[in-house]
Amino acid sequence: HLYLDANKLTSLDSEIFEYLPKLSKLSLANNELRIEKNTFIYLSRLKSLRISKNKLSQFDLKLFSHLVGLEELYLSQNEI
Repeated sequence: HLYLDANKLTSLDSEIFEYLPKLSKLSLANNELRIEKNTFIYLSRLKSLRISKNKLSQFDLKLFSHLVGLEELYLSQNEI
């Protein structure tokens, strides 16, 4: 599990997850993130993703297409 909540993050480069292919739970809640196209490309085993309370203004399923094992997605309190 990796919790990066409330760190004032504004963006994430996909390479930061390159060496975490077995990561199953990621929480990025309460930041200022805008998610880019390939942010989660290395996280195919991720089961739970929390990106609540960020700056997301639109929801595009393509952003999550690499997350084939995803079971839980938390998007509440965004600008969607």
